[in-house]
Amino acid sequence: MKRRNRKYKIKEYVQSLIYLLEISTFIFLILGLFAKLEQGEFFYWLKDMRSFEFLSKITIAFAFYQLLAYAFVKLKLAAREDDILSIHSLVAYAIHYNEYHMSLEDIKNRCELFLDGKSNYMLNNEDIERINKINRLTELLSQRNITETEYRFYMKKLKIDFEHDSEYNSLTWKNSFLLNKFK
Repeated sequence: MKRRNRKYKIKEYVQSLIYLLEISTFIFLILGLFAKLEQGEFFYWLKDMRSFEFLSKITIAFAFYQLLAYAFVKLKLAAREDDILSIHSLVAYAIHYNEYHMSLEDIKNRCELFLDGKSNYMLNNEDIERINKINRLTELLSQRNITETEYRFYMKKLKIDFEHDSEYNSLTWKNSFLLNKFK
């Protein structure tokens, strides 16, 4: 138990250091670029370190970093979350229809809409594979090659996977370019 806590603390510190390094590097690069453009010298900003102007420049650079992180990381994750939610809803409907012994034609039709390429969703290969799996399972149930219990089991398993993906995308470290890329 003690060893696990130590590993957790180390991981926590490493992630914090990577995030701080990322922000610091970005701020110093922005300060250097502005100094190069204004004064012709990349490290001219070091001469202003003791002034309130320096603090305002750091604040502006940090705000710019946050804006970029929001635009590139958060909006990408929001689009991903939209796809996950749509497929998650498809699975929930499949479970619901199966539970009340309703026709699964609607599920097959929804799968086809996802797979025909005409939808507005940005599906990745894993999403397409999962939709194909839903379609296959629905077809197997329609042909009575699997039982309703088996169908419900696999659908609930997929539902758990989508809930995990959704929670994973909401983790705070996903707001960092480096942690998002390398973790």
